[in-house]
Amino acid sequence: MKHKKQDNFLSYIPEKNSNYQSHINEEGRVVITVPHKGLFDRIAQVLFFQPKQTFLKLDALGSFVWQQIDGTVTVGELAEKLDFEFGETAAPLYHRLTLFLQVLHKNQFIQFHKN
Repeated sequence: MKHKKQDNFLSYIPEKNSNYQSHINEEGRVVITVPHKGLFDRIAQVLFFQPKQTFLKLDALGSFVWQQIDGTVTVGELAEKLDFEFGETAAPLYHRLTLFLQVLHKNQFIQFHKN
């Protein structure tokens, strides 16, 4: 029986999806602009007066992580930076970071590359 080598998630490198823009608001939090451009989005905009874009405001930890994602930093390095910046406030650090990155990936805000 062959054993498949498992990848270590900590060695993955997240990279932002260029389809989403972000800025820092007056509170120092990251706000991601989510455009609504699809056919159903356009129909909803006309019929139900839905906005052409929405804004996703991240909390302090999410904002910090988002700002660190530059396409070169691994998940493990993000964890170290998060621990240094927030300490016990980020606990359970690896669980929270992993879940946050999975949500970003599932919603196509980021993609992962292997180191």
